[in-house]
Amino acid sequence: MRNRKVEVTVGALVVAAALTIVRVGSPSGAVHAQEAAMEGGRETCSIETLKGRYGLAFHGLGTSAPVPAPIGEFIPVAGVGMIIFNGDGTLSLSETVSFGGKVAPLITHGTYTVAPDCTGSLTAVNSAHLNFIIVHNGREILAINTDPGRVAIDNLEKL
Repeated sequence: MRNRKVEVTVGALVVAAALTIVRVGSPSGAVHAQEAAMEGGRETCSIETLKGRYGLAFHGLGTSAPVPAPIGEFIPVAGVGMIIFNGDGTLSLSETVSFGGKVAPLITHGTYTVAPDCTGSLTAVNSAHLNFIIVHNGREILAINTDPGRVAIDNLEKL
């Protein structure tokens, strides 16, 4: 009896899904809508997209051993701070960093690039190199450290 109830429930879900697809439209209609959005002014990014103050938090692992290194060679790293993007490809950075429990302030400057697809890169002098993607219309940046020996994820949020 229980298997019959499952069959009826699954059958009802399949019918409901089919009716929803018919009401929404054909897949070719969805493709056409996506093409129209891309041609009709889909949002793109530039260095001006990043302008203003962003809170920064990161965490991960770091090593000075040759990479790839065994997990036992890594120590935890974390930090918080603020990045100010000037809207012209330059930035300033102020953060507090913990590298294996040794805590230190860091104040530096750097540069960044942004591609039309909202991806980019950042170089902070004597600090880090990041690849990132801009999300939520520039309100948030998701990034990864690309320095050898660093396994760290960064999250930046517009203040």
